[in-house]
Amino acid sequence: TVDGTVVGRAKSGAANIRTDLTGARANIVEAARQAFVAAGQNPELVPQTPAVLGLAGANVGTYRQQLEAILPFSISRVETDAEIALEGAVGSGDGAMAILGTGTAYMARKNGKSRAIGGWG
Repeated sequence: TVDGTVVGRAKSGAANIRTDLTGARANIVEAARQAFVAAGQNPELVPQTPAVLGLAGANVGTYRQQLEAILPFSISRVETDAEIALEGAVGSGDGAMAILGTGTAYMARKNGKSRAIGGWG
C-alpha cells in the first residue's frame, strides 16, 4: 500500500535480465500474479497495475529499456537493485548503502543527488 503495508508476498524464479530477458519477464509476471492471489486480489488485474522493479544489470546497455517494453504492467519502471536498496536503507534522506553477495554495489545520496560509488558483478 502507499503507507508501506505489505498485503501479499510471492516468490518466483530468477530475474537476470542480462542472461535471460524472456525468462526474467516470465518470472516477474508469475511473482506479480502470485502476490495478487496472496493479497486476495484477482491476478487478472496485473495489466492494470503500475510496477517498479529493482534488478541487477538494469544499468547495463539497454536491458532496462528492453524489459520495460515487454512487461505487462500499466506502467513499468525498472531501476537497479542498488537504487532500490538505497531507497530502502535511507528513504529520501542522505546516506549510503552496500550490497555484498556474489557481486557488490555501493551507492550514496547527498542533497537529493544519488550516485553509484562502485561495485562488481
